[in-house]
Amino acid sequence: MPKKKKKKKKNLNASIIIFGIISMAALGLSLYTFFSPQSKDSSFKIVGIWDDLNQNMDYAPYTLETSWLVELKDNSYIDSNYINVINTGTRVTLAKTGWYRIQINMLLYDLTSPTVYRLVLLKNGVIESILVRYYSPSGVSTNHIHAQGFVQSDGDDYIEMRVYSDPSENFYLLQSPDLNQFSIEYLPN
Repeated sequence: MPKKKKKKKKNLNASIIIFGIISMAALGLSLYTFFSPQSKDSSFKIVGIWDDLNQNMDYAPYTLETSWLVELKDNSYIDSNYINVINTGTRVTLAKTGWYRIQINMLLYDLTSPTVYRLVLLKNGVIESILVRYYSPSGVSTNHIHAQGFVQSDGDDYIEMRVYSDPSENFYLLQSPDLNQFSIEYLPN
């Protein structure tokens, strides 16, 4: 009889261990799903990706090394049913009604102190939102910017991204496909 009790106890211990492992795996998967950016944004549709950016000073009034437009280069994907790019890659037209999310990474250099640098999202030529406001501290000459913003379109709008300094000090965008990217996503209604 004592042997049967040990066998039941062994089976019970093994069952508890297996249940614990399954529970921990389920908890880990639940936490991953809850905190994963993919799970939160699964309703967004990627409609454009660019692997390189440039500073563009071809369009007035953004013709200075202190105030310029971000130019999208090296397009790796675009869905022309949702967006189109014009003006040498500085203007994105939003062809569908709804919300769009933009994300941008870029490295600015030759920054001076005390200067404030801003990245603004323009919609139809008017400031829609300030994506970044960066105060350059003493001794720091570069800054890697990561920003995102949302814009609503009625299907007949366009957006541009302007970067400028205050007070007016020349600064530049480091040419690097590894450090400068832009993406735009569409949120279906």
